[in-house]
Amino acid sequence: MWLPHLLCCRIVGYDRLLTNLRCQGSELSLTGCKYELGGRCPSGKSVAVRCASGKLTKVRLVGGTSARSGRVEVMYGGRWVSVCPGPNDCFWCLPASVSGKTICRQLGLAFSKLADFGVGTTPFAIGDLFCERNAWDVAPSLQDCSFTTSASARSCLAYDGSGQRKPLGVVCTQPKINAVSLADTPDCPNCSPNTHAFVLVGLTSGVYGKVCRDGFNAKSADVVCRQAGFKAGTLLPATTTEPESMAGLKFVVGSVRCAGTERYLAACPSRLQSTCASGKAAVIKCQGR
Repeated sequence: MWLPHLLCCRIVGYDRLLTNLRCQGSELSLTGCKYELGGRCPSGKSVAVRCASGKLTKVRLVGGTSARSGRVEVMYGGRWVSVCPGPNDCFWCLPASVSGKTICRQLGLAFSKLADFGVGTTPFAIGDLFCERNAWDVAPSLQDCSFTTSASARSCLAYDGSGQRKPLGVVCTQPKINAVSLADTPDCPNCSPNTHAFVLVGLTSGVYGKVCRDGFNAKSADVVCRQAGFKAGTLLPATTTEPESMAGLKFVVGSVRCAGTERYLAACPSRLQSTCASGKAAVIKCQGR
């Protein structure tokens, strides 16, 4: 928040004035700024500010053993700050684990475990981070998590290697395919369910989306169909006519090339990607029950 060097305002419900309020910009609340009580306000006007969203959108991992692990720091108030779990959450309990899943998902990774990476050097922190999972057991977006900035909530900065209250640290892993589903094409309204369909996958990071057709071979179609309970499958010509159920879905996987002997698509070579050169999703035909 930006504030002029000299401000004066009347505190709501009080007759005393707060004057000469001076903030550096890194404080988490006005109690950390310098100010004076009492005095005159030459302009006779109260200060007005416009506040931006206080939601968390940026996160990074610091001090870990790899780029996928470390102490969690989020961007808040224009600087990177540590994160303290809630006071009623033991470090290894479910609420902190859901927060860990949210952090890894925000980074495009999958959650492995919580870990201790120390306190770090930043003197600032947010506390009581709470990310509530939804009915499908999927970690929410970081901007949907709640938190506080009170002094008591930042007590994990005093962590000395003992006790429960320690800064949040996570170990993330590269996402993998852990679910496959089929979405019927609108081009064949009289076909049996799942016999002419787009291939959709879910990742261990909680992301769900389309499979790029580029590199997807006939043997890959066969593996998907057998995983779905059919006897065999083939690759269909590309189409851009997608069902309404796929609205908003993005590409998450490409370059899928199965040998044909795999039992599950997750065992086939593939590459995580959010773009697709052809812009077309894989469509397959399954047959035989």
